[in-house]
Amino acid sequence: MARPLKQNAGLGAPIVKPPLLKIFLGQCSVLAVLTAGLLFVDVTTAYSVLLGGMVCILPNTYFGVMAFRHSGARSAQKVTTSLYRGEVGKFLLTAVFFACIFVFIKPLSVGALFTTFIATMLLNWFLVHRLSNF
Repeated sequence: MARPLKQNAGLGAPIVKPPLLKIFLGQCSVLAVLTAGLLFVDVTTAYSVLLGGMVCILPNTYFGVMAFRHSGARSAQKVTTSLYRGEVGKFLLTAVFFACIFVFIKPLSVGALFTTFIATMLLNWFLVHRLSNF
């Protein structure tokens, strides 16, 4: 029989941090293999795929670091502030990255960029679900 979670002086069970490093490394590994494979097919598609994945991975990593900086009931205000700042930062980083890509990267495979962005987001959700204890 499994042992119950240890309670923190009546404050409830602690919130467990997701394995951020494993999620980040998993996404980067899949992206690296995909990009390397596409280098032999089309260089423009390969770097468009790389950029699309990084536009998703980097802001999500920033959010994860910000969101789990603080924990505990005594830090509730800090937790809330960190979540808010992390989400705003994630949104701004994503917008700035896309803007920079569209301004400075020519030629660009827009379809590969957005497809990889969406696929990386789905991979992130899958890894969070798979590697966390939900």
